[in-house]
Amino acid sequence: VAVPGIAANLRHFAIVDPWPRVAVGQFAMNADPTYANGELWYTALTDSGYRTRSAHGGSIGPADADSFHPTAGGKGEVWIETVRRRSQIFEYANYGAGPAKYVTDGASPVVSPDERWLAFLRDDGSQAQLWIRSLADGSEFPVRLPGYEILEASLSQAEVVFAAQRGLEISLFRQALCPAAGPQPILTGRVRYPAISPDRRHLAFSRWSRGTWHLWIRNLPTGEGRQMTFADCNAVTPAWSDDGRTLFYASDCGRLGLTTLRAIPVVPAQ
Repeated sequence: VAVPGIAANLRHFAIVDPWPRVAVGQFAMNADPTYANGELWYTALTDSGYRTRSAHGGSIGPADADSFHPTAGGKGEVWIETVRRRSQIFEYANYGAGPAKYVTDGASPVVSPDERWLAFLRDDGSQAQLWIRSLADGSEFPVRLPGYEILEASLSQAEVVFAAQRGLEISLFRQALCPAAGPQPILTGRVRYPAISPDRRHLAFSRWSRGTWHLWIRNLPTGEGRQMTFADCNAVTPAWSDDGRTLFYASDCGRLGLTTLRAIPVVPAQ
């Protein structure tokens, strides 16, 4: 997780996040939470490198390569990005108990809750672009937004929401899961890390304000937004619990820029 410079890191080190830490392994850094079927997966910076871990102590991925960005749906599979000479995406059945299956070249995978679609980033040689893959037949199509670099995405059963950067501006867009559809803007400014709620009515994201990323929740039908974190340190990469009542996120409060995982209770406005 990137943080804005040494001075900001020192300032964040003195701040206490009021929300509780998630009980995960005590590693140098924990980041990229994802939650499905009662299991929390995350990226841990261990003595051997970056590894994919679960809150119950399990791990998946090769022992000789870094792995990042776990994503899990509701049917028992987990997808991760593995990096050797290039970034590749692998699928693990039965929440990691099954063998690894190569999926495609790409980074930062995110799966839809019904495990029908996989979104991921692929570098075209100049910028990272967003691609959507059907997990039923393996067909892929790009999300076209000329002039923008795609940063991260979130999937529901029906649409993708993603952060895209052009110059200093970072905006959130949405698009139906159809090659003929086009991206539609949701929010502009410095906003990142979208996460669609299980009921598809709410969007969690981080907004940059006064040198810090804060968590927000937006009601998608009404456009109403609520700020969820206020401490003078970064709160990023939110992930919803299955029932939509908890947000897991990475925080660098008291951590000198190396994040750990925390959880905040949510009662979304109806």
